[in-house]
Amino acid sequence: MNADKYEHLVVSDPKQSNKQRTLNIHEMRPDEIKEKARIHALTWQETYHDLLPASSNSRVTPEFAEEVTRTINLDQLVAYVDDKMVGYASTSFSCRPAFKRDCAEIGHLYVLKEYQGLGIGTYLIEAIKDLYPGRDLALGCLVTNYSAQAFYQKMGFINTGNIFIGDSQDPNDREVEFFLKVRKD
Repeated sequence: MNADKYEHLVVSDPKQSNKQRTLNIHEMRPDEIKEKARIHALTWQETYHDLLPASSNSRVTPEFAEEVTRTINLDQLVAYVDDKMVGYASTSFSCRPAFKRDCAEIGHLYVLKEYQGLGIGTYLIEAIKDLYPGRDLALGCLVTNYSAQAFYQKMGFINTGNIFIGDSQDPNDREVEFFLKVRKD
């Protein structure tokens, strides 16, 4: 990933009279794991509090997220606005078997609610494309997370209709596959 491309980007905040904010995205450093884990747990709770049972949500704590970050070998991108971490993406060069295709996978892409609408998610997708140049992308999205599905479709992803149970193996954790063709074949 060309790190300079995602440093010192200027975004307008429509919630603050289009105040100019500085966005920086880079590959996560080891000293950022604890803060990334805090953002992981917080964005999970913001996103799924009405979409998944409390029993599923309660297990995603900062400690759980830190353990996942340290033990699962994923590429991690972090997003900062004005020197505050506000989002992240966890990605892998290859997909889980449920996708039945050879492509990179976006495992997580989350932005704190108060920072949504600034283009951070769009920049994270672009940074992921740069991380895996020429590689198609896939992701699983909770079947009831319609706002995320709309975002991914706006970004050019196609809902394939492939529905599968997510990694938690909880029957409530049904995901639908989204796919973005990047390769020029």
